[in-house]
This record gives sequence, C-alpha cells and structure tokens, in this order.
Amino acid sequence: MRVNGKVLVDFLNRVTIGGSIDDCVLRFEPNGLNVTVRDLSSVGAVNGVLNKEGNFQDYKDGLEIPVADTGRLLSILKLIDGAAEIVVEDDTFRLIGESVEGSMKMKKREFVHCDVPADKWPQLGYDESDEFEIDAGIFDVARKSIGELTKKSMGDTQNRHLVAAVRDGLFTLQAGEDTGDKIIAKVPVNFGKEASADYGEAFLEFVTVMKGSLKIAFRDDYPIVIKSRDNNSEITWLVSPILPLGEEEVKENV
Repeated sequence: MRVNGKVLVDFLNRVTIGGSIDDCVLRFEPNGLNVTVRDLSSVGAVNGVLNKEGNFQDYKDGLEIPVADTGRLLSILKLIDGAAEIVVEDDTFRLIGESVEGSMKMKKREFVHCDVPADKWPQLGYDESDEFEIDAGIFDVARKSIGELTKKSMGDTQNRHLVAAVRDGLFTLQAGEDTGDKIIAKVPVNFGKEASADYGEAFLEFVTVMKGSLKIAFRDDYPIVIKSRDNNSEITWLVSPILPLGEEEVKENV
C-alpha cells in the first residue's frame, strides 16, 4: 500500500497536534485512514479521516497500526519525498520512499493511551443549525494577542486562555481579563444564536494546526467543535471549556 507522503504528514500533523498527542492507532477502514485520539488531560479529542480515493494506491482496509511516538513518525515521513510504501512485518511497520526508508516498532494495542474507541467519541447533540463558518486566520491573531499580553512575564499563566463568544453576528476571541488588559480578535459570522465559553491551554495548542475554512459549533460552557473538510480529509477537533468555579453540573467531557 502506498500513500502520498506530504498529504499523510499534513493529515497526521493536524490530527496529533504536531505530534504532541503521543500515540495513536492508524485504522485503515473502508473509507480511508481513520485516527481518533485524545490529549492526556482528557480536555481535547480529535477525529480524522484521510480519504482512500486520491491518496492511496493498492489500498488495504482492515489493517491497524498502533504508533508509539507520533512525533517520530512525522519526522520520518517528512524525510520522504513523493509516495511512501507502508509495509507491516510482525511487530514493525516500515515506510519506504525512493531515497529514504524508516521503520518503527508497533506499540501493543492495549497500551495505547491516547486512542479513543469509536463508541466513546462524545455525542454533543449539535447539528448544522448550530454551526457557522470562519477562516482559521482568526486563531493566529488570538495567539499573537496572548503573546503580547504575556511577553513581559514568561511565567504568567493567567492570560493563557481565550474566551470565545458569538453575539450580534460577530465571533470573538478575547485574550486577557475584563478587569485588565485585553485584546479581542473578531470576525463577522452568519449566525443568529449567542454563546460564550472560556478555553485553556489545550485549545491554544489545537488551533495551531488549523487552517483554511472551518465550521464551528458550541454552546455556553460546553465543548467547542471545530470541523475541517477538503478534498483529502475530514477532521473534527473537540475541546472542553474551563468551567466556572463552583460549577456543580458536570458538562460533557472528553
């Protein structure tokens, strides 16, 4: 089975958040490569499908490859130009390019910490009426805003969060506190509902790999769902918010 190396790198980079989600299972299903993971803090999760059509040659479904180190896998793939052949031999899988070949030991399936079984993916009840579309560029602005507010105090974690809100046809991301310095990134959206929630470090990491047109759905103090879809893949990121102090009701968690 052969895969476009650059497409696979881009896909896995976005699903594993640049390799920061340590391990995963590559599941080759009838529709393509499926990967579903969570971060170890259980605050965020990602589900991705790399389409079979157009991205693979001699595709074989039913194969599962447990990966022990997603960062190392990405590093190997980045060295391969063009197509990479995937070969599984006993407890090892090989990635074979024209000028570079790498191999990795497969992790035992039961010891994969970041995998999310399909039946455990959170069902939040969102539908298309809860979604609106934005460009991922707003997240770059928001992250730069946090950098500006914290650059003089590298140990300051107070501002390492973003308040996301939609109100009066605007989607906003606020860095900083209402009672102090703050910067608000904003963009018009075609959405008639209102919502607001506060998201922490996991959200800040997740948005670093997002690009292009995205669809967003969220409610007050509920997980935010962000979707990306293009010709190669479909990816869904889900991040739980920072719940208000004293919150008794347990919201949907990852």
